[in-house]
Amino acid sequence: MIHHLALFRLRPDVSAAVISDLMAHFEALPAAIDAIQALETQRGTRDAAEAAHFGVLSRFADRQALHAYLAHPLYQAALQRVKDHLEQMLVLEYETDGDAGEGARAG
Repeated sequence: MIHHLALFRLRPDVSAAVISDLMAHFEALPAAIDAIQALETQRGTRDAAEAAHFGVLSRFADRQALHAYLAHPLYQAALQRVKDHLEQMLVLEYETDGDAGEGARAG
């Protein structure tokens, strides 16, 4: 299983409503992109210069499924919306065996 974690730090002028809207675009992706096995978004609770405003954790059966997700036009559109407000983005991809401990598919 491939896990793709993206953390987003937005510009200081971005409102809570805009953050919710950005998250909603990612939350809608599992209904449209079959390659996604699970996807969750979480808003950061720490208000510090090094903290992310929100993150997206998505899970895929294999690298081919991850690449299909990353190339999908709806993912690209959601990412572009974030980039319009972005200060910093970090991505972590990692592999695990099977789906032990995995949550249900959101969406």
